[in-house]
Amino acid sequence: MSARTAAPAAGVSVRSAFAPLAAILGLGLLVRLVLLPSTGFHNDVSAFEAWTLTLRDHPLWEFYGKTSFADYPPGYFLVLWVLGGIYSVLGNLHVISTTDPTCPCASPPATAAATASA
Repeated sequence: MSARTAAPAAGVSVRSAFAPLAAILGLGLLVRLVLLPSTGFHNDVSAFEAWTLTLRDHPLWEFYGKTSFADYPPGYFLVLWVLGGIYSVLGNLHVISTTDPTCPCASPPATAAATASA
């Protein structure tokens, strides 16, 4: 493909050439913002949280050996691994609570019996 065929037609600015793409992306953003308060499908959200916590606690290359169910491509788990790292850092800095029982993604708090046996 030559540079000549890739250039916009005469009289068409680059701004107007990208207007349809900008409109589609803007509409997609608007739909996501409207749906932001929804909780999502419970089973999917629970699986994503469990995968993220598994990746927080184990290296990426051990993920498939540590989980019982994973039907997404490895690229998605790379994203969850990064999010798990961010979650861990924020928890260590006490920006978020990782032991809040009302948070579905929080780790369960250590009990006195579990601490004594360790």
